[in-house]
This record gives sequence, structure tokens and C-alpha cells, in this order.
Amino acid sequence: FKNNNKWQYINTGRTAGFNNEYRLVENMNNKLREYKIFLPLYDGIKKIEIGIDYSSFIQKPKKSEKKPIIFYGTSITQGASASRPGMAHTNIISRKLDRNVINFGFSGNGRMERPISKLISESDPIFYVIECMPNMYPPDLVTSNTIPLVDSIRARHPKTPIVLVDLFTSPLTLLDNNMKKGTEEMNNALKTEYNKMIDNGYDNIIYLESDSALGNDFEGTVDAVHFTDIGFIRYSTFLIEKFKEFNLLKDWVISKVYYIYYMSNIFRYLVLSIFISCNSNASEIPSEESEFPFTLINEKILFIGNSFTFYWNLPSQVERMS
Repeated sequence: FKNNNKWQYINTGRTAGFNNEYRLVENMNNKLREYKIFLPLYDGIKKIEIGIDYSSFIQKPKKSEKKPIIFYGTSITQGASASRPGMAHTNIISRKLDRNVINFGFSGNGRMERPISKLISESDPIFYVIECMPNMYPPDLVTSNTIPLVDSIRARHPKTPIVLVDLFTSPLTLLDNNMKKGTEEMNNALKTEYNKMIDNGYDNIIYLESDSALGNDFEGTVDAVHFTDIGFIRYSTFLIEKFKEFNLLKDWVISKVYYIYYMSNIFRYLVLSIFISCNSNASEIPSEESEFPFTLINEKILFIGNSFTFYWNLPSQVERMS
């Protein structure tokens, strides 16, 4: 729940079969609060009901004006080995940034498949995070699928940033030379495709090296691959720092008050410009036989624009501005 404008954990509904009922909290003060529920990472839900005290009520929260972040990846993205749903890194990031995160994580998959690339392109996120590398063996798959994935997104979103996360370093690479070599080949393949895109003029493509994302003590995984809670916390912290470093979290949201102020100043500027333009050549008063230094017209100003021009999402009173 939101406590002093920050999301705080309360409890976990423990399951004991197909049908479950669990009391999460009781004996609370009478106060309106905002709650967030993280559903199971692997088990599907057919029906969910929220029980409340007879004197309480539930209302729909205010819709966030922030665009979501879209993650596309493997079982790690899906949240494999997290102790509870809220500990998957996408859910941690959602809480820390107070922003919706859409999770396209697929266990045993996440290979930059074209149908999924088309699916994630249908949304309008602030940016994409592609973390498919753990399931992209062999490197040829990286070579064949990376640019088509980006092109599919670019067809719908020409300027939306796309973050490509390389293959993180497994603790096994300290002893297994073949795995170390394979990790290097995978990351070299991704870096090569990234450089191709940059050389060909692709904008807003970001390559992230994740070798230090889980820390240097190698305590971040449960099986040298999938993350523990420590791994998810460290990885989410790493990503948030990178998001800020690359200035990815700024939404271009214009408030109604600022929009009214902005548009009213534009109209004042236009009126002032017309006045100055008309009077700049009027230093001499023309005779009846001479022509005017400017043409007298009786027309309206025509504005051609988008939803801003149409006063989208603003109260009707703003129409008085024109």
C-alpha cells in the first residue's frame, strides 16, 4: 500500500490448492488508502475477489499519466525464483518509480520472436527493455533476430528508446572456460548488431553491459542463472540507475494550468506581432490617391494542429481563450 507516497509491502496471500482464501490485514484505522496487488508469476488466475469490512468501500484509483515501461525477456523477466510476486525486478521497479511496468517474460522462450515483437509494438511505452539474451543461444540467433525486433518496434514507434541488455556474467564463468567463451560470443554478437544499427542511423538504441548488475560476490542467483531476491533487488537498482543516466524517465506531460498559460501567451504574441507588423510601415499617412502600405483584410486566424489545438482533455471554459 502507499505509505507516505511510497509503496510498502504488507503481506502475501499464501496458497494451499486451487481455491484459496487468505486474510491479509485487519484492525486498521478508518482511512482511505491505495493498494497494489501483484498476482502470481507463474500460476494463472481464473477469478479473484477482494473482501473488505462491511463499513468499507473500494473505488477506482486515479489513472496514472505516466507511460509504462515494457520489458521483454525470459524466465528471469517472468520472475523465476523470486520468493513472492512483488520481488520480481519488474515489480520492484514499478514500486520504486511509481510507474506501471508491463512484463512480457516467457520461461524457456523470449528469443526476440517476431509475433511477440509485433505484440509489444501495439502499446505505447516510455521505453522498451529487451533482456532476451539468456535464451538467445547460439549467437547466430542474436544476429538474425535483433535488428528485425527493433525494426518491428520502430515501424510503430520511430523515436521510443529501446534498451538492449547483454548477457549477465554467471558465476560458472569463473571456472567453466567454455561458458566464459560462450558468454563473450553472445555479447559480441549483440554488440555487433547494435553497432550496425548505430552506423545506419538508428536513434535511441541503448546497449547495457550487465556484468556488474548483480554485484561482485555472485550471491545474486539461485542456480547460477535465475535470480534470488538479492539478485532481483540488485538488478532493479542497476537498471533504475541506468534509466536515470540515459534520461529515460522524463514524461512530456503538460498540465492543464500550464497549457492555458502557454496558449494564452501564444495568442498575446500573435496579436502583438500583427500590431507591430501593421504599424512598422505606417510612419507616413497615405493620401486618398496612394495605396495603403498594408492590405486590409477581414478574415479570421486559422489554426491547424493536433489534439492540443483542439483543447483535448481540457474543461470547456478554456474555449474562452480564443
